[in-house]
Amino acid sequence: MQVRFTRSSRQHRIGRGHALHVMNSCEPIAVVANEGDQALRWEGRDDRGVLLEVVGVEKPDCLLVIHVMPLEW
Repeated sequence: MQVRFTRSSRQHRIGRGHALHVMNSCEPIAVVANEGDQALRWEGRDDRGVLLEVVGVEKPDCLLVIHVMPLEW
């Protein structure tokens, strides 16, 4: 499935590669997004060791990543 990133997912300036690393190495948890859509949430360390939270919504044609944020500074 194709993974796409919204502009707002880049708000914290975390690179797509770092988010994809977390998504590929951690199991997602089902959550409800702000819009009421079903979403998937990943929490894990990227390839640099930074703890990230990644949230994506499954769409018919792609997985749309709507949020990427570091959980520790």
